[in-house]
Amino acid sequence: GLLTKLRDKNDPQWLQLYAASLAYKKMYEKAAETLARAAEILPHPELLRRASLAALNAKRPDLAQPMLEKIVTLGCGDVAVHSRLAFIYIGQNDNINAARHFEVLHRIAPDEISHSINLAISLSSENPERALEIYNELCAKPAPPLQAICRRAQLFKAMGRVKDAWMSLGKFRSEYWDKPEYVLQVR
Repeated sequence: GLLTKLRDKNDPQWLQLYAASLAYKKMYEKAAETLARAAEILPHPELLRRASLAALNAKRPDLAQPMLEKIVTLGCGDVAVHSRLAFIYIGQNDNINAARHFEVLHRIAPDEISHSINLAISLSSENPERALEIYNELCAKPAPPLQAICRRAQLFKAMGRVKDAWMSLGKFRSEYWDKPEYVLQVR
């Protein structure tokens, strides 16, 4: 139709319209690639966001990653952008880059415990002492999350500090003895 007559693969507006028509036809991967091309020509944060979401919806994290990193470079990274990047890197078994984004999330949303736990998990193999610091912070809270208690004990064990693992679990025995996750750590 009219869209194909006006075809201009170097016009970000045309590319966005074409991507929308492809998405309407359920051609999601091609739509994501087309939006990525538009974002490459016009690297505006909002277009980069939409294109990266289209790529993720099309199961193309490899296409989304550079666009999300560009958003960060432009100074427009928020919780959603850093979270998406962290999980893309986890999917690539790149714990160092995942930790870099979880660190940002830990800093900008310190009350979100999942960011802290994910940061500690991603640091466990490369920087276990820093991971231990994070678990210690979480376990020092008035109502420490069971996941942090258990993962700290697992990290102690992985570091060859079995006695410390046992001692760290003992502090919470009265609170969590009825939880299977806790009991499995004690054995």
